Amino acid sequence: MFDSQSRPRELLSRRAASAACGEVLWAALADPAARTAPPAPGPDAPRADHTDHWSPLLALTLAVLGWSRPDVGVARWLAEGMRRDDIPLDLLASWYGPRAEALVAWSRASSALADHATRLSDELRLPVPVGRVPIAVHDEHYPGISGAGYDDLHLGRVPDQLSGPTLDDGELTVTRVPGGEEAVLQLEDYPGWYRLLHEKAGELRMPPPGQERRIEVVVAPLGSLGVFRRSPLTGRWHATSEAAHRLGWPTLR
Repeated sequence: MFDSQSRPRELLSRRAASAACGEVLWAALADPAARTAPPAPGPDAPRADHTDHWSPLLALTLAVLGWSRPDVGVARWLAEGMRRDDIPLDLLASWYGPRAEALVAWSRASSALADHATRLSDELRLPVPVGRVPIAVHDEHYPGISGAGYDDLHLGRVPDQLSGPTLDDGELTVTRVPGGEEAVLQLEDYPGWYRLLHEKAGELRMPPPGQERRIEVVVAPLGSLGVFRRSPLTGRWHATSEAAHRLGWPTLR
């Protein structure tokens, strides 16, 4: 899948870049009682501080919630009163709340967010949703993310981490349990885990009628990333409710 002699420095840099986003986000999802929100940097803070603050938001919306358009999902979520009826939405509300609107502001200021999300959909070999949803946004400025260049914070690293490249093919195990099966995808490296989830899941037979296939993703450096399920409408794997997942799809709801 990936030549071990090609681009080793880039692969190592991706592993290092995943630490700030990965450790803080996945630890918070695994243990809500021990959450420590990424500190909100001041306007004059170093760019790296702004990147570290917004990166978990992008990983949360793209992978955990499985939103094809994080700006659309955030806009709908805010308009519906910031529901927090499951762990990912509760984390979104606790860490960002109304400030999650920064993704909407970014999408208005630059095509970067839409480009990054489209590239991820392409890597997952899933259709890119079409359709436009009117998005209202206030005039509040979010330093770094919405007012400087195409992607001044280099947040494109987040979908890059989700889709690879990686040296790890992963190991998918299925165990029979009373009432069905349990599947676990075990990985040694963080980069590429979300793409590998989609690829490995395609190797499994369809679950019996009336049963839902669920896969727990475990990455050696981080532990469990959660239990994911495949949306029957979008084909995307997510770790939230189907209703919450559909918030981020322009042509649904």
